[in-house]
Amino acid sequence: DNGPFFNGEYYSEDETIGKTDSNLYPDIDAKRSQKEDQFVLHSGKPILGIECTLTDKDGNPHSLLGSKVPIHDIHGKIIGIVGVNHDITELKNAVNAQHESEERYRTIIENIGEGVGFMNYEERFVFANKAAEEIFGVESGGLVGMNLDQFINDEQYKLVKKETEQRVQGNKSVYELEIQRQSGEKRTIIITAVQQNDKEKGLVGTYGVFRDITERKKAEEILKNTLRFQQVLLDAVPSPIFYKDVN
Repeated sequence: DNGPFFNGEYYSEDETIGKTDSNLYPDIDAKRSQKEDQFVLHSGKPILGIECTLTDKDGNPHSLLGSKVPIHDIHGKIIGIVGVNHDITELKNAVNAQHESEERYRTIIENIGEGVGFMNYEERFVFANKAAEEIFGVESGGLVGMNLDQFINDEQYKLVKKETEQRVQGNKSVYELEIQRQSGEKRTIIITAVQQNDKEKGLVGTYGVFRDITERKKAEEILKNTLRFQQVLLDAVPSPIFYKDVN
């Protein structure tokens, strides 16, 4: 069985005819191939969908997907093997590159400081990173499967559905939402929502980025109260008050 190398891309016909696996392949590849051959010859059973790596004469590795099937004579006796292989090196490289890209993306999402999640059209979490779980006050893995209405009141839920309609129109939106954790603690978050569409179904869900702005809102309220108090004091002073710069 000279496999895919017989097509002349890796070896010429003259270089393969009459040669064994040991003459063509590195030792580890040759032994694996010979073991497969012996199985087919002795069991009479084919081996289908074999995925392996073989090295060509220039030392370049190739990913192959192939099958080995026994050949029978007119009396049913096994007299050889037919092997068919397909070079899937480019496909494997593309898949590996995609996996690496997905892993890098996952690493970024899992370690980013802001909450990131995906909710389906029913506002149920399908994915949530660690930061999102912390914002909503749930344990690791606990946010997936939960509905947003479990954290907000009816009025806030109407706001969410209204914003979801923006996604139906293809619009991104940014809005504030007051949530209540299962512990009873209330938090104010700002949501950046982007639609996820399916070519046939249309809107299937929303990608959301969540930022907890509770402390910022408290600071703003304190500042407002302070300014309001200062204004009350100023208004209560009977004498004229003016401001003059250094010039």
